[in-house]
Amino acid sequence: MQKYQTKANIWKILVDEINDYLLLEIRDAEKQEVSFDILSLGSQGYIAQNLNFWEKWWISARAIIGGKILLAFLQGDSPLSKGVMLYDLHKKDFIWQNMSMYFHSFDEANNCVYLSQYTEMTHLRAYDLDTGQAIEREYTLLKKNTENTYVYPTIYTEKNPYFADLQNFVNIKTNHIATKEFFYIEHAKAIVLLYETEIKEKFVYFLLITDIAGNIRVHESLEQDKKLGNEDIFFIVKDYLILLPHTKQIWIYHLA
Repeated sequence: MQKYQTKANIWKILVDEINDYLLLEIRDAEKQEVSFDILSLGSQGYIAQNLNFWEKWWISARAIIGGKILLAFLQGDSPLSKGVMLYDLHKKDFIWQNMSMYFHSFDEANNCVYLSQYTEMTHLRAYDLDTGQAIEREYTLLKKNTENTYVYPTIYTEKNPYFADLQNFVNIKTNHIATKEFFYIEHAKAIVLLYETEIKEKFVYFLLITDIAGNIRVHESLEQDKKLGNEDIFFIVKDYLILLPHTKQIWIYHLA
């Protein structure tokens, strides 16, 4: 299990499925600064750390693909983003930028971005991701198929009929009595679940990973800084477990 600590809150996580990179967008609201850490899932090390640009706050990553980061400039509290840039991690330089257009969406399937010169997002035009040049392509609403790429946990509460089975499983493996809810994934190579139990009059979350046969591989407590409450706490991509137990910490575990 690799654990990484950040200086400020992790605001966004993006995956580069070509290079197996993980992008962390880190925002320090007090200092009004944003930076980016890029991790390699394979080597479990940093590709870049504390990466920042001349715009210190009103900028956000929209995608990372093939070692390139698509960045858009934010417009205060508006949902609109005016100005788009593509940054190459390996060249450590910008490939192109377009500061006059509003960002609409990224089309990974067709390797392009859709921009508009109007705030109403009418008259969308496609721009090639690699060159930033306008291309002839009709905009179509595409939904990325993540069914086989990303696996998110199912939440089982006390009202679910399978809750007792999971509670019994945890008790047999750990001697803990789990309460309230489970975050559960049954993956091809492992069973992953988070559960809450009471220890010394304090409720603590634990991560339990077993192989398919039920042999324990990881059993570890989480020092979370907030109440866990949704399936975004962890996910699996390409046999890697990505876990966010804390707003300033991320864990990566290879399930293979």
